[in-house]
Amino acid sequence: METRRFTLSRAQRRRTEVPVAVMTVLLCGLPWLASWQLAAFLSAIWLPPVLCTVPQDLYGSTELSGRGLHLRTPYRRRFLPWAEITEVTMRERDGKGGPRRQLLAHRATGRPVTLPGLRAFKSEPVEWQEVDVRHRTILDHHRRAATM
Repeated sequence: METRRFTLSRAQRRRTEVPVAVMTVLLCGLPWLASWQLAAFLSAIWLPPVLCTVPQDLYGSTELSGRGLHLRTPYRRRFLPWAEITEVTMRERDGKGGPRRQLLAHRATGRPVTLPGLRAFKSEPVEWQEVDVRHRTILDHHRRAATM
């Protein structure tokens, strides 16, 4: 069974990086001109959620192998063997950025795990279709691993 790795494309990352960078400069940089206390307060509110969510979402990857799923983010490495995964589903949610698709790996024990590097917004038609193809690829790997 061949190894496949899924990550977000450079264009997908840029569509999130640029607005986050602009908002960070506006919320954390400009208030220093008025008051350091205001700037410190806004930075304390803005930076922790951004640093906890954005890098994992943008720079994570999911690698398929014959043994299971290798999940990599800037903060964590994780391995989910195929025997532990009961199913892989696609979740579609509507948020501020519009409809969004994510892939989830459901485990026999514990909560489902969101697969990094596998998400798309409906406003990105090519990536929206690509998530379906990647979902079918993962299901095919899971099915083949179950028959071995």
